[in-house]
Amino acid sequence: MDIGDPTTTERTPRSRLDQLVDTLNDIYAELLETLESGGLDQLSDAETVAVWQRAEAFRNRLPLVDHRLVAYGEATDLAKAYCSSTMTQLLVRVLQLSSGEAVSRVRAAAAVGPRTTTLGEQLPPVLPKLAALQREGVVTPEKVSIVERAMDKLSRPGVDPTAVEAAEKLLTDYAPLLGAADLRRYASSVVHAADPPDPNLWMINCSRTGVCGVEAASGRHVAAAGQTYFSDGCPAERRLGSARQATHQQHRQRRRQQHPDTG
Repeated sequence: MDIGDPTTTERTPRSRLDQLVDTLNDIYAELLETLESGGLDQLSDAETVAVWQRAEAFRNRLPLVDHRLVAYGEATDLAKAYCSSTMTQLLVRVLQLSSGEAVSRVRAAAAVGPRTTTLGEQLPPVLPKLAALQREGVVTPEKVSIVERAMDKLSRPGVDPTAVEAAEKLLTDYAPLLGAADLRRYASSVVHAADPPDPNLWMINCSRTGVCGVEAASGRHVAAAGQTYFSDGCPAERRLGSARQATHQQHRQRRRQQHPDTG
């Protein structure tokens, strides 16, 4: 079977999905034409940023289409129809993606995409909170990948389920607020707190009210979820950079343990 031509119009009658993709392409062409003909000149700075943010939210929701296609492809053995052994290999061949990008899309679909049982019953996503954020368009595909990979590290047997649940809450609470680089550092701190190489270094504490936070052994508060302010009254947004400091402190403590003579 040859790779399908995305521009083909030979099939009659055309499916509803074909028609919708055509409509989407037409609207996108009109959007580009408006932009290229000076549409931005009529907007204030605030209006320009608002349009930009709405376009970004739309971009963030596009992977939802991928998730459905990947789930359908896996359920119907689509890869084999195109002489591919895996869905990742199919994406590389059909969409000309890099291996890394194909792997990320398949992993994201498995974590936040639709699931069904062998009997066809619908199941919630593996990471339902993250899936909801993506559907709202408030997290980028990169952030989804960061959270998914962090949670995957905590999926091994032996990790405290309570710590895993708290870690998911922390990561999904801050995914819309942190930039990708800060979220990556923060995720590293959360993973080490939930599954610490040395329990004396990190921990996740949850209060009776359900507020969770990552703490160092010294009791220093690194980050919290479920509240706007930290216990000392500092706004959470101002304290988010502490995740970077926490990760650096952890690395320094590890070096001291491995090379005590170097200080």
